[in-house]
Amino acid sequence: MNTIKIRYEKDSEYRLLPAQGSWIGHSPNGDLIMDLYVERPTTPDEVTIEVDPPNHVREIERLGERQIRQVLMGFVIRPDVAFAMGEWLQAKAREAGFNPPEKGEQH
Repeated sequence: MNTIKIRYEKDSEYRLLPAQGSWIGHSPNGDLIMDLYVERPTTPDEVTIEVDPPNHVREIERLGERQIRQVLMGFVIRPDVAFAMGEWLQAKAREAGFNPPEKGEQH
């Protein structure tokens, strides 16, 4: 039997990103387009504080803060590769101790 060694090398621009969710659509040629996002609040546009010397400061109003899904990265994936990755990810989640919900149960 022949063997092949594969070495993994990280690109100089490699970085680790959090992914709290994804949005997936289809390209015109049938590939999947998957964007990964993180959910977070925006920095407010304006904050009003009340100062009561010597040591008391209290926020009394905050304007312009919103919840957003900040898209961090996108992938183009063939459907067969996406399917295989989905199975692989489920297996890895189980190895990490995740117990999938029963049918109809939500996490």
